[in-house]
Amino acid sequence: MLTRGCDDAKPLGRYQVTVAAGAVSATDRLDASSVTPSANSDEDLGPVTGDTGEEIEAFTLKELIEMAQTATDDGAEVSTTYDTSDGHPTRVSIDVGDGPECWNVADYKVS
Repeated sequence: MLTRGCDDAKPLGRYQVTVAAGAVSATDRLDASSVTPSANSDEDLGPVTGDTGEEIEAFTLKELIEMAQTATDDGAEVSTTYDTSDGHPTRVSIDVGDGPECWNVADYKVS
């Protein structure tokens, strides 16, 4: 499971990500809620995800590590925590100066 957000009590999104042959093969949003606009509403609500309706594109653990390295190379403040048993990342925090963006990995399974 991939969780987006730095506040564990109020994540911005939770995703079940399946990776096959080194690429994301499936993504399921675990905490999406559906909203139906009122009949007289012309407003397009977009996807109801996160604070602003922003939907993310899920990525592999390799891509998460690459994203952290690119941010480090670009001067961002990056913190990465790894699982001690197999070395996969469990938490990545990237701050480019406007507040951190965090990703947590849980229930990681190799199949």
